[in-house]
Amino acid sequence: MTDKTKKFYNRIYRNSKKSVFENPEEELLRLLRRKEAKTLKRGLDLGSGDGRNALFLAKKGYDVDCIDNSIEGLRKIRNQIKNRKLKGKLHLIDANLKNIVLEKENYNLIICVRTFHEIGKKATQNIIKQMKNSTGAKGINYLSFFIHRKGTYMKKNCYYPNESEILKQYTGWKIIRKIKCLETHSHPLPESCTKRIKHDHYICHLILKEIER
Repeated sequence: MTDKTKKFYNRIYRNSKKSVFENPEEELLRLLRRKEAKTLKRGLDLGSGDGRNALFLAKKGYDVDCIDNSIEGLRKIRNQIKNRKLKGKLHLIDANLKNIVLEKENYNLIICVRTFHEIGKKATQNIIKQMKNSTGAKGINYLSFFIHRKGTYMKKNCYYPNESEILKQYTGWKIIRKIKCLETHSHPLPESCTKRIKHDHYICHLILKEIER
């Protein structure tokens, strides 16, 4: 993530009382209703932003580490920890995802939502390597990322992988769910300052389970 992009996220998080991207990811809600997710309690949110997914997991009883390098996003999560009485359930880590190294088999649920486009191909490959290494036996990885489609909003000079690129790194893992969908959002864009702009994204959701260990 460039300094310019980091400043953009800090600005929109600072200027919004609620989560900028609103509700938790629908696919995450569906995942937690699945049988495979019933024993998952140790989570990691990579690129947690201002906490819409991590706060939801904590409310559901998960112990969650949040990693992001937006001080304003982490500040908003810290305030919500106090307001929602979630002390001890969320642990905030200010770090750049491009250089992250994760402890081996430390989590049984790792999510990375709408982050790949900002960090580039090389960093995405490293993130996935780290996610796999840090996932314990029968743990789950949930990935949500923008993919290329004509007519949808795509930022210049960003990375838009296709699902086959990502799945190549998950050889030996079970695909629990794979879906691509067109979604309409309304939130600030770099060219709109803090004004919300309605736009479309084409998104791939992948939910994968570790089965080899």
